[in-house]
Amino acid sequence: MRILTWNINGIRACKQSLKQELCDLSGDIVCLQETKITRDLLDEETAIQDGYSSYFSFSKKKSGYSGVATYCKAHATPVSAEEGLSGILTDK
Repeated sequence: MRILTWNINGIRACKQSLKQELCDLSGDIVCLQETKITRDLLDEETAIQDGYSSYFSFSKKKSGYSGVATYCKAHATPVSAEEGLSGILTDK
């Protein structure tokens, strides 16, 4: 299994399409940090990638700051996914 992590510094700043980036990386699980995107700006082309399930977490305190995305191929899709370390969200 190939698990990759990348501090992307803005998911919309890729020099080529995200689909091509994922293809070139050929990871079973690809974790992207610093996506710097908000839920309302996340478009279908970024969120939905053929052959991958995708999971996003957005900054709760500062719009367009931080954020992570995880793309998993079908054979590496988790049984469940939670946000945060405990899976319990708080307003703090």
